[in-house]
Amino acid sequence: MALTSYAETRPWARAIWQQVAAGSMPPWHAAGEAGRWVGEAKLSASEKELIRDWVRLGAPAGNPAPGPPLPLLPAGWRIGPPDLILTIPTTLVEGEEQTRTFLLETNLTQDVWVQAIEIQPGNPRLVHHAALRTLNTIHVPGEGPEQWPTGMAKRLRAGQPLELVIHYGRGQDGDRDSTRIGLRYATAPVRQEIHLLTLEQSSFQIPAQTPDHTLTAATRLPEAAQLLSFNVELRYRGKAARITSGDQVLLDLPRYEYEWQRKYTLTQPVLLPAHSELRFTAIYDNSANYRSNPDPTKAVGPPEELMRAVIEYVVER
Repeated sequence: MALTSYAETRPWARAIWQQVAAGSMPPWHAAGEAGRWVGEAKLSASEKELIRDWVRLGAPAGNPAPGPPLPLLPAGWRIGPPDLILTIPTTLVEGEEQTRTFLLETNLTQDVWVQAIEIQPGNPRLVHHAALRTLNTIHVPGEGPEQWPTGMAKRLRAGQPLELVIHYGRGQDGDRDSTRIGLRYATAPVRQEIHLLTLEQSSFQIPAQTPDHTLTAATRLPEAAQLLSFNVELRYRGKAARITSGDQVLLDLPRYEYEWQRKYTLTQPVLLPAHSELRFTAIYDNSANYRSNPDPTKAVGPPEELMRAVIEYVVER
């Protein structure tokens, strides 16, 4: 629920502090120095102390004067009128959590340069997160669409379908979804092309009752490039992940949580020379002690568990 007033927030004061003290809220999992990531959701030590002291004092009300107006949720497309809109077939979503994959034909007869991407859930109550794998865009509640500066874009090739993976929460009888995707094309010449580099293992087994199982995948950067972003996709038994280049830690997720999917975008791109090794390490917990493990008694592999990371990098054209 949204906490938009003191009256709504006060009953949750102790629970808020418990979640903050445990490091569960706000949901941010990348370790390292502050200011490295776009949209970083971290609290400083002084901010945590302020919440703690407020709760210890009985969560008193602050200034009674009206606060700033609540932000208005934008209507329509936040990226502006899309050049291409694709909608999934109306989908019945009932029962337990589930993941669905949709292949959407674009019917493009020539390559296009995509400068902005927006995923609009048809039923926001059901859509936990969605990933447009073809263009490496992730939708999670509270985050906006992806847009790049003039002169930077992703290439979508003629005839290439869009693969959309949606993770749905628990549905009720008759619940339906019709999520759609909007793409806006570049109108100026593209000088920097965004490429995707995937590190993954597609065949593996995590033994039953194993608290620490490590998998690695590695590749080399095909050309000198600026790294822009990283996203990691494990499943319910994934508990930590790291992406490195030599001794340089590019992304460190010491406490991975499948429930909180996110793309980690650098505030300042990292320049790496051609043929730099990129290594992805994922750690899984298939024991009864891991809270999100649905069944520690069996060995598991894909598709129930995944080991996948995508790195976005940009090169001059």
